[in-house]
Amino acid sequence: TYSGTDSGSNGYIYFPQRDLVGTIPPELGLLTAATGLAMDVNSLSGTIPTELSKLTILSHLSLWKNLLSGTIPQQLTSLSFLS
Repeated sequence: TYSGTDSGSNGYIYFPQRDLVGTIPPELGLLTAATGLAMDVNSLSGTIPTELSKLTILSHLSLWKNLLSGTIPQQLTSLSFLS
């Protein structure tokens, strides 16, 4: 479960090393003002939600050292920082 946010005024969502478990919530795709998303060094599992492609001004995405499976969704290639 996620108990609140930890983001600065710059729209960066920052949850590293928080012992998070479960899947990445697709609802994060609703946070369209987010400029960065860091959820590294947790125990997140499952796949990366395609809804993250709605974060069109995202300039940083960090999900390393989790238990994620599958491939990076094709929809994420529309994010400018990945091109």
